[in-house]
Formats: sequence, C-alpha cells, structure tokens
Amino acid sequence: MSRTLIAVHAHPDDEALFTGARLALAAAAGIRTVLICLSDGSLGFDPDGRTPLEEGHDRGATAALRSAELHDAATILGVARLVEFRCADSGMEGWPSAQAPTALCNLDLTEVAARLAVLLEEEAPATVVTYAEDGFYGHPDHIATSRIVREAARRVAGDLELEAVVMTPSSIAAALEAAAGSGGRLPEWLGRGLVVPHEEAEVVTATEGSSVARTKQAAVAAHQSQLDNQVLAQMDPVLFAAVFGTEHYIALAR
Repeated sequence: MSRTLIAVHAHPDDEALFTGARLALAAAAGIRTVLICLSDGSLGFDPDGRTPLEEGHDRGATAALRSAELHDAATILGVARLVEFRCADSGMEGWPSAQAPTALCNLDLTEVAARLAVLLEEEAPATVVTYAEDGFYGHPDHIATSRIVREAARRVAGDLELEAVVMTPSSIAAALEAAAGSGGRLPEWLGRGLVVPHEEAEVVTATEGSSVARTKQAAVAAHQSQLDNQVLAQMDPVLFAAVFGTEHYIALAR
C-alpha cells in the first residue's frame, strides 16, 4: 500500500496555513509527502510590501520571492517533493485580475487536471488533500483547485482517497474565543467570518498536531513577505497551537 500523501494548494503559504500539521506529522511518521502548488502567488504582497491593488506592484518579483519562501516552508515541513505549476494568480473575487483569461480560475481546468493526473500516476498516493468545493472561504483559486483535483482523480485508476481541509463551527468558535481571551489577532479570513463551516459529522480525519504546532508556525513564518502571515508568525505559540494545531478534513467525492 502506498504511504504517500499529496497536498494540492492554490498559493504559496496555503500549504502551511491549512495543512501544515498534516504534512509535518506525515513526514515525521516516515510517509512520503508531495506538495503541488498551482499558482505563482504573484498577487500577494510584493517585496516592497505593496498590495496588487497599489501602483507599482511587481508581479514578477512577487512570484519569484514567494517561490523561494515556498521552498523554505516545504523544507521545514519535511516535504519530499515540491512541484510548482506556476499558473497566474487570480487574486480575490471581484478583482480585475480574476477576469483575465490566463488567471488560474479561468483556465481550461481539464488541461491543468491532465497535468496533475500525470503526477498522481507517478506518485500513486494513498491520499490527496486539498480544499472542499467551497474553497474554504470562497477564494476563486481555491475553488478552481478543488475542481482540478477532483477531475485529475477521475483520470487515475485505483483507490485514491480525496480529503478537503475545513473548519467546523466548534473549531471556529474555539479559535475566536482563544483569540479574544488572549487579545491575539487572527487572520482576516478567520476574524471576519469568511470561512465556510462544515459540521463535525462530516469530518473523517482530525489531525491533532499540537506536537508539530511549532513546526507549522515556523512554516507560516517562512512566508515572511506576506504581511498578513506575520500575525500568525508572531502569535504566542500556545495560542497558535490552540487555534491552528488541529486540522479537520472531510471526504471529497471525485
């Protein structure tokens, strides 16, 4: 039986934020881990801290920097193989960039899925983790990535478990309570209630990652150019472990 775990994400830093504990625990247990990042992350903060909506934002420099940070984070998490598709980052829903035909969310997903299917055939993983159909908090590239993974899986023969990382109502409530009690800040997508919750009954895997919480936090910190990540990088480690130590996954149908 294959002991390979593949995580497919949309942007550099998603792997640490959402599945860092799963990847770190798997690597520590001797399971081969493969990370596939579909977009180039070029619409993050650029090297001078400018957002893509600010004049002078440098997409090329941003993509190069974020790729380097991704490699650092993958090393911290013990990833055995990192593959970058480097599709164009779409940005958030409503941004002009999300209308571009070259943006990940607007590509012919069957073509991207065919590329991914080749890697799935090569690695023959037992499990692939990604986002649910709602994209965790509705990001266009997360939604596209979920569709791409499911289409790729349909092209691959044999048993293959697909799982999607989610948060449950209780985990969201616990995160908000822990942050409020400590005075700590949360990332915008969590603090503003953008996450789409999934009921506890849907959860098939709960990754209790307190033992690797510092590793996960270090992987998040590796993406230092993304200023919103510094909220988490600088968070008290005990609070970080309480909020982000456990990851929940639901089954994802092909």
